[in-house]
Amino acid sequence: MKIKRKKDKIIVELDMWQDSYDAIGQLIGQVPNLIGVIAGDEQGIAQVNDLGYKGDQQVGGFIINTYFERDKFIKLCEELEIDCEIYPLCAYCNEPLLGCLTVGDKGYMCLDCEEKNNK
Repeated sequence: MKIKRKKDKIIVELDMWQDSYDAIGQLIGQVPNLIGVIAGDEQGIAQVNDLGYKGDQQVGGFIINTYFERDKFIKLCEELEIDCEIYPLCAYCNEPLLGCLTVGDKGYMCLDCEEKNNK
């Protein structure tokens, strides 16, 4: 990543690709470095955590938070040629489901709501 100032603008350069390594540290190729994310009210461009040694990847933290209309953000991701991950919402508390979940009568349920429901 490079960050610089050019007159009255801040320019941020983000690498589109990152090297991927296997379990013994050998380079196995390149994988995407960036992904668009919509998680409830939050959206932006996040870094991809490569787990090449496991044959997997996961979404990392946001590099840039954005505040576009949903369709405009999806279109921006298409124009930038990056994937866009849209997380479903818990049908009970309306929070994004970022990890484990279960299914209740109303639909997807986060683990917090499942715990409250079982009491």
